[in-house]
Amino acid sequence: MKDGVVVARCTFPWEAHVARASLEHAGIPVFIADQHTIHNDWLMSDAMGGIRIRVPAEFETQARQILQTDYSDALHAELGIDEEACQRCGSTSIEPHVFGKVPAFVSFFLLGIPLFFRRNGYRCTQCGLRIRD
Repeated sequence: MKDGVVVARCTFPWEAHVARASLEHAGIPVFIADQHTIHNDWLMSDAMGGIRIRVPAEFETQARQILQTDYSDALHAELGIDEEACQRCGSTSIEPHVFGKVPAFVSFFLLGIPLFFRRNGYRCTQCGLRIRD
Protein backbone atom coordinates (compact mmCIF):
# COMPACT_ATOMS: atom_id res chain seq x y z
CA MET A 1 0.00 0.00 0.00
CA LYS A 2 3.01 2.32 0.11
CA ASP A 3 2.15 3.30 -3.46
CA GLY A 4 -1.35 4.50 -2.53
CA VAL A 5 -2.70 8.02 -2.94
CA VAL A 6 -1.97 10.63 -0.26
CA VAL A 7 -5.35 11.92 0.96
CA ALA A 8 -4.16 13.98 3.93
CA ARG A 9 -1.07 15.27 5.71
CA CYS A 10 -0.86 15.74 9.47
CA THR A 11 1.63 17.53 11.67
CA PHE A 12 1.27 15.32 14.75
CA PRO A 13 0.95 11.52 15.04
CA TRP A 14 -2.28 11.71 17.07
CA GLU A 15 -3.98 13.61 14.22
CA ALA A 16 -2.98 10.85 11.81
CA HIS A 17 -4.34 8.16 14.11
CA VAL A 18 -7.70 9.93 14.46
CA ALA A 19 -7.92 10.12 10.66
CA ARG A 20 -6.85 6.47 10.36
CA ALA A 21 -9.56 5.39 12.80
CA SER A 22 -12.22 7.30 10.84
CA LEU A 23 -11.14 5.73 7.56
CA GLU A 24 -10.82 2.21 8.95
CA HIS A 25 -14.29 2.54 10.50
CA ALA A 26 -15.61 3.12 6.96
CA GLY A 27 -13.77 0.01 5.73
CA ILE A 28 -10.99 1.84 3.89
CA PRO A 29 -7.48 0.35 4.18
CA VAL A 30 -5.00 2.98 5.41
CA PHE A 31 -1.22 3.31 5.52
CA ILE A 32 0.41 6.03 7.62
CA ALA A 33 3.82 7.09 6.31
CA ASP A 34 6.63 8.73 8.35
CA GLN A 35 4.81 8.65 11.68
CA HIS A 36 7.73 7.11 13.56
CA THR A 37 10.29 9.53 12.13
CA ILE A 38 8.18 12.52 13.09
CA HIS A 39 7.30 11.01 16.47
CA ASN A 40 11.02 10.78 17.26
CA ASP A 41 11.89 14.23 15.88
CA TRP A 42 8.73 16.34 15.54
CA LEU A 43 10.69 19.35 14.31
CA MET A 44 11.18 17.44 11.06
CA SER A 45 7.42 17.37 10.42
CA ASP A 46 7.29 20.52 8.30
CA ALA A 47 10.52 19.68 6.48
CA MET A 48 9.22 16.23 5.52
CA GLY A 49 5.78 17.46 4.56
CA GLY A 50 4.07 16.00 7.59
CA ILE A 51 2.74 12.53 8.24
CA ARG A 52 1.15 11.21 5.05
CA ILE A 53 -2.09 9.23 5.11
CA ARG A 54 -2.28 6.93 2.09
CA VAL A 55 -5.20 4.90 0.76
CA PRO A 56 -5.62 2.78 -2.39
CA ALA A 57 -6.54 4.87 -5.43
CA GLU A 58 -10.05 3.39 -5.69
CA PHE A 59 -10.90 4.77 -2.21
CA GLU A 60 -9.49 8.28 -2.74
CA THR A 61 -12.78 10.16 -3.24
CA GLN A 62 -14.54 8.42 -0.36
CA ALA A 63 -11.55 8.95 1.96
CA ARG A 64 -11.29 12.67 1.18
CA GLN A 65 -15.02 13.09 1.80
CA ILE A 66 -14.79 11.33 5.19
CA LEU A 67 -11.78 13.40 6.27
CA GLN A 68 -13.47 16.69 5.30
CA THR A 69 -16.71 15.94 7.16
CA ASP A 70 -17.31 18.08 10.25
CA TYR A 71 -19.05 16.15 13.02
CA SER A 72 -19.05 18.95 15.60
CA ASP A 73 -22.81 19.63 15.28
CA ALA A 74 -23.61 15.96 15.86
CA LEU A 75 -21.29 15.88 18.86
CA HIS A 76 -22.85 19.01 20.35
CA ALA A 77 -26.34 17.52 19.87
CA GLU A 78 -25.31 14.22 21.48
CA LEU A 79 -23.67 15.94 24.46
CA GLY A 80 -26.46 18.50 24.78
CA ILE A 81 -24.18 21.49 24.30
CA ASP A 82 -25.93 24.65 23.15
CA GLU A 83 -23.95 27.07 21.02
CA GLU A 84 -22.96 30.07 23.10
CA ALA A 85 -23.84 33.56 21.98
CA CYS A 86 -21.96 36.75 22.76
CA GLN A 87 -23.49 38.68 25.66
CA ARG A 88 -22.83 42.03 23.97
CA CYS A 89 -23.73 41.52 20.28
CA GLY A 90 -25.50 38.13 20.22
CA SER A 91 -23.10 36.63 17.66
CA THR A 92 -22.33 32.91 17.83
CA SER A 93 -18.89 33.47 16.33
CA ILE A 94 -16.88 32.80 19.49
CA GLU A 95 -13.34 31.41 19.41
CA PRO A 96 -10.88 30.20 22.06
CA HIS A 97 -8.46 32.90 23.22
CA VAL A 98 -5.41 32.98 25.52
CA PHE A 99 -5.27 36.03 27.78
CA GLY A 100 -1.95 37.48 28.91
CA LYS A 101 0.27 36.35 26.04
CA VAL A 102 1.45 39.84 25.05
CA PRO A 103 2.41 41.07 28.56
CA ALA A 104 4.14 37.76 29.30
CA PHE A 105 6.10 37.98 26.03
CA VAL A 106 7.13 41.61 26.64
CA SER A 107 8.29 40.88 30.20
CA PHE A 108 10.14 37.79 29.00
CA PHE A 109 11.79 39.77 26.21
CA LEU A 110 12.82 42.66 28.49
CA LEU A 111 13.53 40.87 31.77
CA GLY A 112 14.17 37.29 30.75
CA ILE A 113 11.25 35.93 32.80
CA PRO A 114 7.51 36.02 32.10
CA LEU A 115 5.74 37.88 34.91
CA PHE A 116 2.12 37.37 33.94
CA PHE A 117 0.14 34.17 34.00
CA ARG A 118 -1.74 33.09 30.93
CA ARG A 119 -5.43 32.26 31.21
CA ASN A 120 -7.65 30.53 28.71
CA GLY A 121 -11.00 31.92 27.69
CA TYR A 122 -13.05 32.94 24.68
CA ARG A 123 -13.34 36.01 22.47
CA CYS A 124 -16.16 37.15 20.20
CA THR A 125 -14.83 37.66 16.68
CA GLN A 126 -17.54 40.21 15.86
CA CYS A 127 -17.26 42.74 18.71
CA GLY A 128 -14.07 41.58 20.51
CA LEU A 129 -15.72 40.88 23.89
CA ARG A 130 -13.45 38.72 26.05
CA ILE A 131 -15.07 35.94 28.10
CA ARG A 132 -12.96 34.27 30.76
CA ASP A 133 -13.56 30.71 31.95
